[in-house]
Amino acid sequence: MIYSAGYKYRLEEEVIIPVPEALAKQIPNRVFFDNTYVSYDDGVLWIGESYSWDGPSGPMPDIKSSMFGSLIHDAWYQLIREGGMPAFTRPYADRWYGDLCIEDGMWRWVANASVRVLEGYGAEALNNPKKIYSTRT
Repeated sequence: MIYSAGYKYRLEEEVIIPVPEALAKQIPNRVFFDNTYVSYDDGVLWIGESYSWDGPSGPMPDIKSSMFGSLIHDAWYQLIREGGMPAFTRPYADRWYGDLCIEDGMWRWVANASVRVLEGYGAEALNNPKKIYSTRT
């Protein structure tokens, strides 16, 4: 058996969301990336049913106003880790997370503090994908 740890949530329906203009402008023309659970095409991010993610990271608790933002943010980081997006899009994705949290009712100062944490430690997450374990070696 081979498995990975670190996921807490599983998406029960697909999510399709337009990428903010500031982020979309950073993406090279006509980038298309597709894997089983995350796709990007022409300004639209698609996350498939059954996608798993670990919720908000660091000091941010798993609260309603941070869940959607954490889903989108984790999927975007996965695109970067898998080579589907350039790494320089990371700060734009971090800000998008904050905007989504604010839209979902988070106080602006809390969202901004969360974005600052992502800006300081987000690169570490890009270099540390989930560990894969095997019960038989």
